[in-house]
Amino acid sequence: MRKPNVSGRLPVIVLGVTLMTGLTACGDEGDDAGPGWAAGARGKAGAPVLDGAEQVAQALPSKVGVPEGWSAHTPRLLDGSESAAACQEEAGTVCVGLHTAGRVKLVGERPDPDGEGTETAFARFAVLAFDIPENAAVAHKMIAAALPRNAEDPVKPVKPDAGADETAAFAETKDGKSTPWAWEAVPRVGGTVVRIECSNLAGDAEFEKLTKLQVERVRKVAAGEHPDA
Repeated sequence: MRKPNVSGRLPVIVLGVTLMTGLTACGDEGDDAGPGWAAGARGKAGAPVLDGAEQVAQALPSKVGVPEGWSAHTPRLLDGSESAAACQEEAGTVCVGLHTAGRVKLVGERPDPDGEGTETAFARFAVLAFDIPENAAVAHKMIAAALPRNAEDPVKPVKPDAGADETAAFAETKDGKSTPWAWEAVPRVGGTVVRIECSNLAGDAEFEKLTKLQVERVRKVAAGEHPDA
């Protein structure tokens, strides 16, 4: 995990400053375009694209859609000018095509590894919706490259099988221990980039489960399906 850029201890893309660029999707859809599916100006037909604020809010993990042992805060859509600046700082370049973003935090309790009661586990998600997959791919590449460079603690690559188009992910260790204490991932699903940060999980398997949960929700919403059905 990295030092906070603005507030809190999370990376800027997740919680440092709030993320969102507008509440209205860019461009027009053709008459035959289903909800959230790219067509015409949005890129190659069939590429999943979240279409505005409502779909971004639906794609974020909900209170009824989280795994057992977790509770979710209310998802929030975020301010436009702040999100544009945050994405640019995180990616190191202007995030062309970013039209909507949102975030949510999950909290769970886990047994303390030292056998002293319990400790709180966190999972934080940010969803960044772009107009076309090509613009999302550029932002994904830049954000993913910054992960290991900006980490405070030693990192190692991990490969969660989340079903995304592409995923960069790392686990962090500290105090000379081999067991990770934190995980970070940047999956891309079509025109959507997701930023995930977790701490105090049970291990890589739980990290993969949470990453897959978010990827599947993006795909379902982009296909016009209810993510909690």
